[in-house]
Amino acid sequence: MANEALVALLKEGVESWNHWRKDHVDLIPYLSRANLSRVNLSGADFSRANLSGANLSGAILSGADFSFANLSRTNFSVANLSRANFSGANLSGANLTVANLSEAYLSGANFSGANLSGTNFSEAYLSRAVVVGANLTVANLSRANLNRARLDESDLSGANFSEADLSEASLIRTQALVTNFGKAILTQACIEGWNTDDLTNLDSVVCEYIYLKQNRQQRYPSNGRLSSGALAKLFNGAGH
Repeated sequence: MANEALVALLKEGVESWNHWRKDHVDLIPYLSRANLSRVNLSGADFSRANLSGANLSGAILSGADFSFANLSRTNFSVANLSRANFSGANLSGANLTVANLSEAYLSGANFSGANLSGTNFSEAYLSRAVVVGANLTVANLSRANLNRARLDESDLSGANFSEADLSEASLIRTQALVTNFGKAILTQACIEGWNTDDLTNLDSVVCEYIYLKQNRQQRYPSNGRLSSGALAKLFNGAGH
């Protein structure tokens, strides 16, 4: 269970909490399973903290620092996490349904098995993030940076990746039904076993070439570059 003294300190407000963190830089706050639903802790320093299984649903946490924190199974549903820093954080199994992560920094974060349905990642930075086996149905990732991100075996159905950077991303065995990739960058992405349908939008994607097999195997085309619209003609309406 969470350290109740720390929970009480948090409820005093961000200023008191951040001042305590500065005075105790070597301590890792233990807030596992704490109930912090609907609190306003914008700008709070949760770096390296253990918030596993905590309830932060509906909380206002814009600009908060969760870098390298343990957030496994944490409930962030409907929370405002815009511009928050999650670099290197463990969010495996977390619930972020309908949360707002617009402009958040998520480099190297682990979202394996997380529920991200309806989450807003607009303009977020997810380079090298691990999003394996996650639920991203109807999520908004427009203009997000997913360079080298791993989205393997995730459900992207109905998600919006318009103008997103998916260069060198791994999309192995993803469900991409009714998914919008319009104007997204897919150069060097791996799409082995991904599943698309007639409503998957690949219009105007930026893609010089892709890999049909993992580990940068089976480059397509084998040499040269794809012509404009070639990817849409190749995959639209076909499962691969």
